[in-house]
Amino acid sequence: MNKLSTLLFVTFLSLFYCEHSIYGASLDCSKAISDQDKTICKDPTLLKLNRQISAIFQKLDKNGEYYEEIVSSQKIWLSRTPNFVVHDFERQRDFLKFISLFSDCLRTNKEFRDCYDNTAKIELQKCMGTLTNYEMNRCMVSFTEALDILERVESEKLVEELKVKDPVSIPFFKKARESWLTYRSSECLLFYNLYRDGTIRSLMYTSCVDKKTVTRLEWVFKGILFN
Repeated sequence: MNKLSTLLFVTFLSLFYCEHSIYGASLDCSKAISDQDKTICKDPTLLKLNRQISAIFQKLDKNGEYYEEIVSSQKIWLSRTPNFVVHDFERQRDFLKFISLFSDCLRTNKEFRDCYDNTAKIELQKCMGTLTNYEMNRCMVSFTEALDILERVESEKLVEELKVKDPVSIPFFKKARESWLTYRSSECLLFYNLYRDGTIRSLMYTSCVDKKTVTRLEWVFKGILFN
């Protein structure tokens, strides 16, 4: 096999295993080829977390409204996992758990607030439990990432609706959303700064982002623009 053929073969294998990882294929250590897979297989904690991530991912609704965004998030996470930090695997597992809970609940036509209070938030409280501030912040970051996906997808749906009902308002809606994102970041950074010398500074930031995103999602889901 010449050098070009070898390179193409290796590239194919890399893409094949990357694609399997993206879509949550369970890792078979007896067939591990990549350095990434071999490293995971050597660490019982990482291997357990990897299998938990795969199990949750496999159960996602592939026809769901949020699936493409979840896949995109999974790709980004995989591109950042060469260091194999347990914390990162836990965060991704928790994120997938939260977004799947939201997706499953909202698919039943329940109100967003109902899904938030009676399903997702309960799971968040379980995740945080009696952990350290650092670990609790990991749970909050995962939860906020799930909320951000809901906000992005639902905002895109509103834009599609505006294309039919009021195209002229689309740039105004997009500008308003950009302004809201800037405001959310700025105000939550203020809370972070106020607690900059304390161990809860990151929790204060993520809690602020959570509250502001939930408020916006309630507004978006109620379709106030057209009511």
